Amino acid sequence: MLARLRKHALAALGALLWVPGLVHAIRFALEVAGDVDLVSSHLAAVPPSRLAAMKSLLLSPPGWLETLLLLGGVGLIWLDLRRNRARAPLATDAAPHQESPFALGIVTPDLAAQFNPILQKIWCETTVTPRMELWPIRAITDEVKLLRIAARSDVVVVHKLTPLMTETDDLANEVISILRNATRGYRPGKAVTTSDGFVVEAKRLKELLILLRGNDVWVYAEEHEKHLPESWDAPKELEWSNTEDQAILVFGPPGDYGEDTVMVTVDHGYSHINKPLLGGLE
Repeated sequence: MLARLRKHALAALGALLWVPGLVHAIRFALEVAGDVDLVSSHLAAVPPSRLAAMKSLLLSPPGWLETLLLLGGVGLIWLDLRRNRARAPLATDAAPHQESPFALGIVTPDLAAQFNPILQKIWCETTVTPRMELWPIRAITDEVKLLRIAARSDVVVVHKLTPLMTETDDLANEVISILRNATRGYRPGKAVTTSDGFVVEAKRLKELLILLRGNDVWVYAEEHEKHLPESWDAPKELEWSNTEDQAILVFGPPGDYGEDTVMVTVDHGYSHINKPLLGGLE
């Protein structure tokens, strides 16, 4: 405890200099004026003029004094922080001239690895994403959210991971039809709104989701961006000028043991190279 006090002595002194200002700020709540009047009435031996001067100084200190004490406290705290920072400089793994998180000592490869190996790859390593990749697709029960996913997409990509009877297959096909009618590809330039048509579609979609769940068929959905043109060539850097927004729609079995996702193969369009977020610092 004593060592900590010695280490931050300047900061503690600076904080103490704020006390007069704080007392002045809360004197109305505590009715300090009334208390001072009560005490001064019992101190007959003290000349009234001196008591009046002391009371005026305590309750209404000069503005320049409060400003001076505040600036002095801030200055001492700043000196204390600078002194302690100088004792423990930040480690760097990059050249000092590089203006990067590595050079500033904010993020290092070792630090990234301690948190998560995946984060280490994203931050520090160049990786390759294959064209076809397994993605987790989350279960969805909100009909409005499902419609909005479709409205932000150009196409609906359907996967049926569980056998469907004739009745459930008809229900699934109706869900597909509603969502495809809501996509930008079906209605260019139009978005799902709160119009009567949207309300009718949302209401029917909610009924279909309930009926499918009653038949042990869960609906899973996720947004995905496919890069064009399609290619099986060697990996290359991503080109954002030509993309296709997809709504991945999955009809699958119920989740076991609380799981609410299924793994589905998605098509990225072509294999691409992912540069590290902190590239060139290895």
